[in-house]
Amino acid sequence: MTYLGAMQRLERRSGQEYSTGMGRRGSITFIPANSSSRWDIYGPMDILQLYLSPELLDRVGRESPGPARPLIESTAQPDNILAGLLELTLQTFGEPAYLEGLYRQQLASLIAIHIVKTHSGVAETTEKASGGLSPTILRMTLERLSSENQEDFSLAALADAANLSRFHFCRSFKKSTGLTPHEWLRQRRMDQAMAMLRDPGLQVTDIAGILGYATLTAFCVAFKRHTGSTPGEWRRTAP
Repeated sequence: MTYLGAMQRLERRSGQEYSTGMGRRGSITFIPANSSSRWDIYGPMDILQLYLSPELLDRVGRESPGPARPLIESTAQPDNILAGLLELTLQTFGEPAYLEGLYRQQLASLIAIHIVKTHSGVAETTEKASGGLSPTILRMTLERLSSENQEDFSLAALADAANLSRFHFCRSFKKSTGLTPHEWLRQRRMDQAMAMLRDPGLQVTDIAGILGYATLTAFCVAFKRHTGSTPGEWRRTAP
């Protein structure tokens, strides 16, 4: 969990263990599964809680290089990276379901990787980072992401098709393309949108529907975030 509001003192008792700290923005509390605690909080508090399945954390631990150790409980410890990742879960972009789902899966994996790396004492390793995807696997993956059919764009499906773990697939895909799968797919959708906007016979509402956006507003927000202009503004100045 992370803390969103004003700083507040808190105490936590878990069995014979006692922890105290100041819940504040940029700090996190991590409690492994099957733990029980008693909390004493000395005022109102705004918190964000995220529950990750033990299966996800176990899988990331197995896929990470180096031997892993048990996850360590933390109470109100500074961790700006993890706090920032947790706050990203609050954001919604109004993107098509396949994009939103891929984004959420990648975000959960990033959070799990960070927890395993920094809250379990995973031993450091001098192993060199793996390279990118092979040309064949990269071509197959990009063809799948470019398909206009109702393909399964989930991280699990992409990794399984490449015969890689999700952890190694994401790392290798970014090594090859410079983008995460979600970023690459969003870039492609925006490229498609710009190509369609050059066709005067297509209305902006039609383009939004073709690309899978639930509303025209959601498409306009996503397009402006990507280009800095609304679809109408971009169309009027397009080369």
